[in-house]
Amino acid sequence: MVLLFVPACSSQAKAGIYFYISTCILQSVGKYIIILGIVIVAIGAVITFFPKLNFFGRLPGDIEIKRDNFTVYIPIVTSILLSAGLTLIFWLINLFSRK
Repeated sequence: MVLLFVPACSSQAKAGIYFYISTCILQSVGKYIIILGIVIVAIGAVITFFPKLNFFGRLPGDIEIKRDNFTVYIPIVTSILLSAGLTLIFWLINLFSRK
């Protein structure tokens, strides 16, 4: 279950509290979807225009096992960096979305 911080909505609801809550939730979720879309487009542009920046899975500390007919990658350091980066991004979003 994903919980999003829903800021207070400034619009006045004339149809009752249910309409007010659903309108506020939809407005805030819509903003998050737009931000997510922009991030996905930016990542896609970087991957398309800079294909040699493929350093994920190839960092020091990542394990690569090559045998005759198979290869196994265990990206430990890449996973740690990705986790730290996403934690920082979500922390900043939470910090700036508070009022």
